[in-house]
Amino acid sequence: MKFHFKKTIIITLVVYPIFLFIFYLMAGFVIEAFVLFSVIFLFFLIFLFGYYWVIEGEKINKYIFFKKHIEIEISEIKLIEAYKVEEIGTIHFYLGKGPHEGEYQFILKDGIIIKSYSHCYNSNGITIGRYLNHEKRITLIEKTRYKINNS
Repeated sequence: MKFHFKKTIIITLVVYPIFLFIFYLMAGFVIEAFVLFSVIFLFFLIFLFGYYWVIEGEKINKYIFFKKHIEIEISEIKLIEAYKVEEIGTIHFYLGKGPHEGEYQFILKDGIIIKSYSHCYNSNGITIGRYLNHEKRITLIEKTRYKINNS
């Protein structure tokens, strides 16, 4: 089973042309800025396509830029912490359905902590942390970090 950034990629492909159009209206066509934004955009898309998790049997593999980065036995995961960051003094609007947390931390039995973005979904729209909690019965603890907005 594969967990990847499918929803984020779709949103990025829609929002980026809008951003370029607004930039064009405000600054005109500047070839250097267009090339810079295009290179950053392509790098970001390659990262989004190349960052994913794969569950094969009782192992979970993390891929970064299409290369296997970490391999974990699912039985070695002691618990999962789901972190949500709330900024005090700001208002947030949530468009669409997405995870409430920002990242997952997989805490292994030997104390090693492995982090994952929470926006990696499987084909059923379930995040990797919620899937491991529901299907593999690994304890999930939700935590909130508060950040003070200094603006």
